[in-house]
Amino acid sequence: MSALLAAEGLARAYPVQGGLFSPRRMIRAVRDVSLTLARGEALALVGESGCGKSTVGRLLLRLEEADAGRILFDGQDLRAVGTATLRALRRRMQPVFQDPYASLDPRRRIRDVLEAPIRLHRLREGAAVGARAAELMAQVGLAPDGLDKLPHQFSGGQRQRIAIARALAVEPDLIICDEPVSALDVSVQAQVVNLLAALRRDAGVALLFISHDLAVVRHLADRVVVMYAGRIVEEGATEQVFTAPRHPYTAGLIAAAPRTDRGRRVHAPMVGEPPDPLSEPSGCAFAPRCTLATARCNAEAPLLRDVAAVQRSACHHAENVPMPDVPGSAADTPLARRLAIYRRARAAGAIEQEVPHA
Repeated sequence: MSALLAAEGLARAYPVQGGLFSPRRMIRAVRDVSLTLARGEALALVGESGCGKSTVGRLLLRLEEADAGRILFDGQDLRAVGTATLRALRRRMQPVFQDPYASLDPRRRIRDVLEAPIRLHRLREGAAVGARAAELMAQVGLAPDGLDKLPHQFSGGQRQRIAIARALAVEPDLIICDEPVSALDVSVQAQVVNLLAALRRDAGVALLFISHDLAVVRHLADRVVVMYAGRIVEEGATEQVFTAPRHPYTAGLIAAAPRTDRGRRVHAPMVGEPPDPLSEPSGCAFAPRCTLATARCNAEAPLLRDVAAVQRSACHHAENVPMPDVPGSAADTPLARRLAIYRRARAAGAIEQEVPHA
């Protein structure tokens, strides 16, 4: 698979005004982030709140401007192209935001929400525009007669499906999903994740899935990129990272994730807090929370290096990271079982297309 999206050395900092006699300081939200995404691939970007993963998504879409680095989309540098070229390229990369209640204009009917981008990019004309909108509703499992409803007449899960339909309206090559299921009930999460997986399979759309839900990530993603304090600390094939993590932070995230596949379990949350974003650490940013930390970790920041055929880690002691206790495969996870039940119900006709609230 050829690279559809490539980011090289992305950086983003935000100024913080000090006191009357204090100099202005900078919060370094993203530090030297590089990643690639192939056509049709699903890449997950994970980490604790505040690690910079959502900022990376906004930089890739150029909703915010990076302070440094390059963003290559299908070989073109998004930070160097002109306005007309950028507008054409933006049709091919679409966002799905976290909050389905805030991402839709409450005053616009769903027909307008779906038809506007089709008309803007001149993808259909006349009656074909309305037909395409109805097709999109059906594609995300909603009744086409909901096109004349307003967003408040839909549930949260239905609104998120409409947001996905809006992204699909312009026939993109890439969808960047920023926590698309975190605001939804567990049962609705399974439906939305199943929808994203089906769209990727049937339409060949590449997905950048930003999330802190490891169960969803393991089910959906081909590769995982783990961020901590604005930097990438590990990346690799999903099953490799989940079954044999090579960074203590990744292992800590996996150990702290809720499990329902057995009886009572004592979770193992990581000790300590993330570093102060206003302070530049002298060594590894995770060292104060790491049980493997040595004097070298406090003095020398580790570089991202190959530790396996499909895995890289930014840890001096990557080969000594203890293996976490996880289900044997993604098929063994509770989310996978919920998705399987949902798919069987859909196939048997037990779950009909959702109809908007009256």
